[in-house]
Amino acid sequence: MSKEGAQPPERQKVLCDHLFNGRTTDESLGMISLGIGACASNSTRLLEDVKLLVEMRSFASATFLATTAREEIAKCYILIDACRLDLSRHQSVLQRLCRAFYDHFAKHAYYKIHRFPRVRTMEQVKQFWIAEITRWWPGSGPESGEPDMPHDTYFHRELPIYVDFSDFSETWITPENSSHRYLFDETGGLNVQTSAMEMLDRIKRAERLGLFAPDCLSVLNDTFKNLYITEGTPSDDVSRLEGRLAERVEKERGIPGKETLNSPITGWPLYHFV
Repeated sequence: MSKEGAQPPERQKVLCDHLFNGRTTDESLGMISLGIGACASNSTRLLEDVKLLVEMRSFASATFLATTAREEIAKCYILIDACRLDLSRHQSVLQRLCRAFYDHFAKHAYYKIHRFPRVRTMEQVKQFWIAEITRWWPGSGPESGEPDMPHDTYFHRELPIYVDFSDFSETWITPENSSHRYLFDETGGLNVQTSAMEMLDRIKRAERLGLFAPDCLSVLNDTFKNLYITEGTPSDDVSRLEGRLAERVEKERGIPGKETLNSPITGWPLYHFV
């Protein structure tokens, strides 16, 4: 029991301690495997609730839950990223990944980059990361009519749920279901429910194939841990490791290489930017 007045440990420190500190690599990968499954399961639950809210035309609340589901999906990618590291050497990076596990901005970036991987090089990955975590986009001032723009998480997590006050328009902002309907419009290609389901289906397929089982995560770790990937790493080097991973998983675990290459365990490594 903690001493009276003592503050509880930070959540990211608790997570890092339980996942990595004092554990063997196999034990850590086993814990990560369970975590990926838990996040995927919770995403499924949340998106089922989103479907009910959309049917009730409660679009604002559906937006909040869909955003939460997307963050749970992002957690899967954060945990996968940890598997690419040498767990005995990169403790500081593991600590940052555990912090990202609880950070709305980082989870937003993980989701967006893996949902729309419109990049070909690690340098481009870095540029996308910076854009996706930028907290505030300053406007040109009141005279221009262009207000400062907060991060996307404000529009998808806070605006649909909380009453707020706008210093730009000097009025109260009250959540309205109709104002978030566009996020579920199939014709506009912006349906947050559909896009999250597509991401989740990809994760669940990999889960069914066994790609998140500890033995497969061990192959992932053994393949990637000797190359720390940054914005300066040639994309050919990343592709070479992915190809080697697919070959090993097929040979050692019997999972077709094309399934590995189309799965989340071959997505862009983002740990360096966290």
